[in-house]
Amino acid sequence: MNDDTGPQQPMIHRARTIATGLADVGLTHAEELLRRLSPEGREQARREREAKARRQKRVMIRLVLAAMASLVAFGLVAIVAPAGLSLAVASVLMLLLVTLVFLRADPLRRDAKP
Repeated sequence: MNDDTGPQQPMIHRARTIATGLADVGLTHAEELLRRLSPEGREQARREREAKARRQKRVMIRLVLAAMASLVAFGLVAIVAPAGLSLAVASVLMLLLVTLVFLRADPLRRDAKP
């Protein structure tokens, strides 16, 4: 038997390094799972869902207001101008308002992490 461990040492070191890395990844996933299943994690997820729903509701309200404003503009311009011109003005106004709503809206984060 050869007791020389010189060439085997790097292989053992590499194996331990790989095993340690896999254990770290496993612990990370396990910790993430525990965090999600814990009462605090469920509460945080609920708060995030509610915040996302509030953001979506604000955007929808603003879009409805933009549509109503463009209809009012169409009605007012139609009084003094032909219907085609009124429709064009209302369409441009609607496009402008919708663009402003989306530019000013908070981004909906999919991977929000604390």
